[in-house]
Amino acid sequence: ALEVAHLTGRFTSDLPAHVYAVPGTVQVGLALDRPTTDRRIAERVDAMWRAGLVDEVRRLCDQGLRESRTASRGLGYRQVLDLLAGECTEAEAKAATVTGTRRFSRKQLTWWRRDPRIVWLDALRPDLVDATVSTLDAAAGDAR
Repeated sequence: ALEVAHLTGRFTSDLPAHVYAVPGTVQVGLALDRPTTDRRIAERVDAMWRAGLVDEVRRLCDQGLRESRTASRGLGYRQVLDLLAGECTEAEAKAATVTGTRRFSRKQLTWWRRDPRIVWLDALRPDLVDATVSTLDAAAGDAR
């Protein structure tokens, strides 16, 4: 409600209209099936661990990460903090990061799917770049 009041200048329970502030704006969303999204999230979490997430969080703890109201709650950071505190195993921390990221991804998708202005394209289509350019060209033609 505070965000709506800030955006609209008035307090209301209604969301602002789906109108771009800049005419001619085109929004393209990349659609990906859930199993592929879930697999990619799990792969990304594994890559984060291999790239040194646990050591990064350990170093950031020395700089006050635990006291930060936002960073300490970030996906991955929160779970590694639990691991470092002995509240879970490494496997549990990784699994919780995957689960939390999947949940966050689904919430984001639910939010964006409500916006009728977004042109959704299959993220795995072989001609994705061409399809995106065609979408932008078509929108530019409509704006003329």
